[in-house]
Amino acid sequence: MPTRESRWHSLWPSAAHHGPRGLALDRAGNVVIADRYDDSARVAAVRSGTFYGRRMTALHMYMIAGGGAGVVPDNRLATRILLLGPQGITTDRAGDAMVNAVREARVILVRA
Repeated sequence: MPTRESRWHSLWPSAAHHGPRGLALDRAGNVVIADRYDDSARVAAVRSGTFYGRRMTALHMYMIAGGGAGVVPDNRLATRILLLGPQGITTDRAGDAMVNAVREARVILVRA
């Protein structure tokens, strides 16, 4: 049975998007997506490289936040937190992504 992580490491043209609530482009040109119904933030890599602390291959999608359990403590890997209903996402000049986690009343920072 596939894990949630392997489910979101797939070719992005075939990946399902159940409730995207925010899209942004990062400084590398990758598409960053906040998905409300899958409680995650993902990256559709347009080129291969290391982004958000992990090696990515062009035309694949990767989870960068969500998929974990429990409340959102500070200084924890973004893929190990429970991200409930993200409503928006943006990136900054440094390449970091910020996810608007409305139900947690927080902004989650995912370092480039």
